[in-house]
Amino acid sequence: MLDTVTRIWILATRAAAHVGRSKARVGWIIVLATFGVDRLFVNRDVHEVAFVLISVVLAYIFLPDVGPDIERAVGLSSLWLRDATQLRTTVDSARLRLATVELLRSFLSPANANAAWVFGCLPFLTLEEQPERVLSDFRYEIHVDPADDARTYTATTSLSARRILPTPSLWVGLARTTDALVDEYITSGCILRELVPVEQSLWDELAFSGKFAATLTVERQRYVGRLDRQSNDLIRLLFDEVPVSVEPRETTLLCKFVIPRATRMFPVKLASYFCHGRTEISFTIAEPVRTLGVFVSMAGLQPQDERGESADIRARSASIKVRSKADALLWPGSGVVFVWTLPNGESA
Repeated sequence: MLDTVTRIWILATRAAAHVGRSKARVGWIIVLATFGVDRLFVNRDVHEVAFVLISVVLAYIFLPDVGPDIERAVGLSSLWLRDATQLRTTVDSARLRLATVELLRSFLSPANANAAWVFGCLPFLTLEEQPERVLSDFRYEIHVDPADDARTYTATTSLSARRILPTPSLWVGLARTTDALVDEYITSGCILRELVPVEQSLWDELAFSGKFAATLTVERQRYVGRLDRQSNDLIRLLFDEVPVSVEPRETTLLCKFVIPRATRMFPVKLASYFCHGRTEISFTIAEPVRTLGVFVSMAGLQPQDERGESADIRARSASIKVRSKADALLWPGSGVVFVWTLPNGESA
């Protein structure tokens, strides 16, 4: 309920807006003329007619665009004068959501309005409760080098972004199977997950041989991942006692793992994150290749791709980069897949 001062101010504002209209001036003439007749003829019947006529004309002057429900009129008028904080504190969230849907329907067809609400507004409302799902100025660099054992590549990745860290227990998940990898997507503490599809015997050999490692730097504070074997198909590199943040902080995550030497593709999937600002993903392989390409799927926009490729088959390395615009907003599900072939024609 509005206080008295606010009601008087709203009515005064409405009066100032309408008193100068040409039709309002006619109304004032009718009011003055009726008042004069009422004073001239001292008669009860004339007085009652004059009172009704003056009331109707005054309502016409001051409330020309609303119905007879003055309380509702004042309430609606004041709604547009409130800022976001006032709306949050005076109107419950359910009513605000309904009002937003109706506003969309005033601009769009019902089907498009519903789609805009479900696919455009609701995800951002969810982010109010899960701000850790936003990565700003995301940069991911992958370097692949042939390992000494001829069975694997050594993959070294660097992930930099401004992000909120929601829990003091964070980790990198390395999974041997896709089933084990999927489980890592449903836990908020997992800040990076990679698939290492090697044979069980090689997995067991690599588990504690120093081939898996990770470090996390948060605002110059460095944390070293502690290896913890969760199951036969899942290893976690745990970061203990990382301070929880409510504001985004600069973070850099370095990770080392292996992939089979027969691999000819490297996917990067932003399955559950929004990426705001410039997003940059690059891939380098320290091995002679015949071709190196990338499949790009950036949900939410058409990205400005900047790609480079070494065409010399005798070169020791090749690299390629994908970069979005500086003000981009990429939606969950965005990603790229890097693919390459060797000089002898081997491909994925």
